[in-house]
Amino acid sequence: MHEELIVNGVAIHEQDNSTFKQTALLTMSLRKRLLAGAVLLIGAVNMCYFYYDDHLIRFMEFYDTTQPPPSPIQRASRFSPPITGKKHARKIGIVSVLQSSTDRIKYRTAMETMECYALGHNYSYLVLNAVDYRNECSHKDISFQRHCIVAKILDAFEWILFVDADIGVVNENGSLEQFLDPDKDIIFYDRFFNHEVMAGSYLVKRSAFSKRFLHGWADYEFLLPKSFHGRDNGALHMWMTKQLPGSNVKKCEELWNASTDYNSLSRYTVCCRELLRNASAPNIRVLEKGRAWARDGWLTNSHWSPEIDFMFHARKEADKKIYNAEHIGQLAGPQFYQWFDTLKTPVILSECRNASLRWNHDPYLVASKISILRHLSSTKRRVDYESQRY
Repeated sequence: MHEELIVNGVAIHEQDNSTFKQTALLTMSLRKRLLAGAVLLIGAVNMCYFYYDDHLIRFMEFYDTTQPPPSPIQRASRFSPPITGKKHARKIGIVSVLQSSTDRIKYRTAMETMECYALGHNYSYLVLNAVDYRNECSHKDISFQRHCIVAKILDAFEWILFVDADIGVVNENGSLEQFLDPDKDIIFYDRFFNHEVMAGSYLVKRSAFSKRFLHGWADYEFLLPKSFHGRDNGALHMWMTKQLPGSNVKKCEELWNASTDYNSLSRYTVCCRELLRNASAPNIRVLEKGRAWARDGWLTNSHWSPEIDFMFHARKEADKKIYNAEHIGQLAGPQFYQWFDTLKTPVILSECRNASLRWNHDPYLVASKISILRHLSSTKRRVDYESQRY
C-alpha cells in the first residue's frame, strides 16, 4: 500500500512524486508558523505602550486618534460611569469667598456646577461673604482676606478645597480624594500658561501649620513692596520660599521690589520657583502642570477629555460665548477670557443629590485624551523655554 497526501483536493502518491510531497509538507508547516507569528504580533501591538510627554499611553489609543472623528453619540458614550454617592471617610469642604452675595450672578455657571458636584459627592459646599468676616479678618484686599477666612473655618473639616468662584466642574466623575496627600498640609498646583503657583485654588488640611501658613500669607498684604507686586499670588511665592530651611531669598526680594510690569514680575516668580525646585518645604506640595484638579479652560478652547480633566478655571459669566461650527475641534483659541459651556443644559440643583445623575454634556466639546495632552504639552514646552531666559 502506498501513502497518499491530499494537497488542494488532489491525491499525490508517494511513488509518483516523493519530492512534491516533501515540498507540500514544508509549505503547510511554514503557513502554520506564519499564522502563529501574525497572532502574536497582533497581540503585542495591542498591548504595546509608549511614553508621550511623560504620559504612558497604549498604542491602540494613539492609533484611535488617527481615525475619522467619532459622531457626537459615539463621543458621548465614552464618559465614565458615575461613582456611587456613599459617604466619604474624610470630611471635606469646598469653599469660595465672595465680596458680597450679589457677586454670585457673575459666576453662576461655575458655581452651580460646583454646588451640584458637591451635592452628588456628599461634600460640603460653602459660599462665604467677605463682609461677614471683616472683624476677624480685617484685610482690605479680598485676595488676602479670603485665606484668613479659610483658616478661620478650617477646624470644621479635615480638608478644604478652596476655589476661586470662577472655577467650575466639567467632569462630575472626578474625585478630590485622589489629590489628598496625608504627608502634606497644603497642596498647590502649577498654572499651565506661566511660571506661577496657582493662588486661586488649593487643598488644605486641618493642622496648626496650615493655619499659620494661611494667616501668614494673608498678612503679607501689610508687607507688600511698593511695586507691581501681583497681590496674593506674588506674596504666595515669597511666603513659600520663606518656609524652606535655610533659604536665601535676598535676590528674589530685590526682583520683587523692582518689578514694574508682568514681565519683570515673572523674573521674580521664576527666581522663587528655582528656590522651591532646589529645596522642598516639608509641609507643602506643588503639583506639576497637568497633574492637578483644575486648569484654565481657555487653554484648549473649552474642549476637554473625561479621562484627564476635572475642573476649569476662568469661567466668568461676562466672558461666556456661544460657539459656532468653526470652533468645534479647534483647541487653539483666544487667551484668558472667552469660554464655552461644556453642558448642553444647565445642572438642576434639586436633582444633584442623585448619585447616578449624569450631566448633559455637549459632545462637540469633548476631545480625545491624546489631542488634549498634545496641545497642552506644546504650551508647557513654551513656558519651560521662557523660564530659561529669565
